[in-house]
Amino acid sequence: MAYQLFDLQVLRNATDADALVEAELMMHFRHTIQRCVADGVLKKSPQQWPPLLHELRGAALSLGATALGHYCAVGEHATPFTPQQELAYREALALLAANTLQEIETALQG
Repeated sequence: MAYQLFDLQVLRNATDADALVEAELMMHFRHTIQRCVADGVLKKSPQQWPPLLHELRGAALSLGATALGHYCAVGEHATPFTPQQELAYREALALLAANTLQEIETALQG
């Protein structure tokens, strides 16, 4: 099943289209991605991933980043990983997180 990278309407509904609230949520979301992906999944063992992925999944889905949220759920429940699966998941998560941030920022500018 293919999920949408970002649904702006979900964010707008959550914030009543308040640009200041959206900016603050985005700041928190960037920090969550840094903590959960760059400082978490990319550096820690898969046994330590579930709480990080759960946190990121909740943040992503609450903002309308459905693809990232659902991909977090896959990793949260997929252990144990083979070494190849672990590497592939790390790389895909980092790319999806970066693409999601770019998509959200583009949508908010438009």
